[in-house]
Amino acid sequence: MRILWLVSLICLFGMFAREAVAIDPYAGNDPYWVLLHEPAAIAELKLNPAQQRSLQLLTDELDLLVEHGP
Repeated sequence: MRILWLVSLICLFGMFAREAVAIDPYAGNDPYWVLLHEPAAIAELKLNPAQQRSLQLLTDELDLLVEHGP
């Protein structure tokens, strides 16, 4: 009886552990892509408005390439 309870507990834990991994929004993403889109990293650059627009245009173009391919 204890073995059945233990096996059930392990299966239940495995099911929830798999779900916890799937919740990560950055799983499988390129770390450089994440860094380019991280507001804290962009704020650390201390860009002026013209530079911010240039960075935004660059990241928009990169996003389109990632979504639709070259």
